Amino acid sequence: MANQRASEKVDLIPWDPADEAHYQRMYSQRSACGWREDEVALWKEEVLAGHVFFYWITLLDHEVPQESLAKMMITEQEKEPLKDTVGMIGKEPRRPSGRSFVPIGHISLRHISDLNTQFSLPQDTIWIKSLYVSWALQAGGFGRSAMAQLERLAAAPPYNASVVALDTIRRDYHLSEEHLCWLYDRRGLERPKRHVSTQDWYTSQGYEQIPNSAVSFYENKDEDGSVQRLPVVFLSKELPATA
Repeated sequence: MANQRASEKVDLIPWDPADEAHYQRMYSQRSACGWREDEVALWKEEVLAGHVFFYWITLLDHEVPQESLAKMMITEQEKEPLKDTVGMIGKEPRRPSGRSFVPIGHISLRHISDLNTQFSLPQDTIWIKSLYVSWALQAGGFGRSAMAQLERLAAAPPYNASVVALDTIRRDYHLSEEHLCWLYDRRGLERPKRHVSTQDWYTSQGYEQIPNSAVSFYENKDEDGSVQRLPVVFLSKELPATA
């Protein structure tokens, strides 16, 4: 019931990488995120090939905090609404609504059969990737709402997943001074009074660390050309069967 209420904060609308406005907005959001904007061109190819599925996170009208939304639109240059134009999800036809919306972030689903095999997960497991919510709107429950929505999508056609999985930065490193400097100080952002690691955030939503998952690292290239190696953990969650 709590997840159902949370989901009512946001809608998820498919990204249309063939639409130039959609494509440029994704690049803008990844630049604001500070993470993997150089992969947007690859994501376009993967989405059009039906291998990866990206969704915009957009607020419902009654959930829009106007001051924060205005700040987000200035800092991320998101002044123009996009339109819901996607007519296909993978190989499944979809009727686009044509509605206008302002995305506050994005999230994606991806089939990664090699990891499913490596971690002894069911082969219908689907991976959640690339969650981003505008810095101006974080800690408002919108990311949690998007996760609840995406889990329901993952369990239903055309995905029909029984398990969702993800990777995230390991708790001890996420809370380290080195990472907090990179996450907030270098962007000129104020550190939150209470900082929760993403590992703990996902754990609070029912995700558990995958047993015997291999030690792995993100590699992130900073603006000065230096490369950071960020330790990650792998988590999974069983989804309830759909009716």
